[in-house]
Amino acid sequence: MPDVLVLGEDENIQLKVFEELAIELKEIFVAWG
Repeated sequence: MPDVLVLGEDENIQLKVFEELAIELKEIFVAWG
């Protein structure tokens, strides 16, 4: 069971990083307009 919890946390971290990257890309596109 602990392994499943760890995997879940890793997925959440990856999702967070992906969301942050998406926000940065959006800001870059807006800056370029």
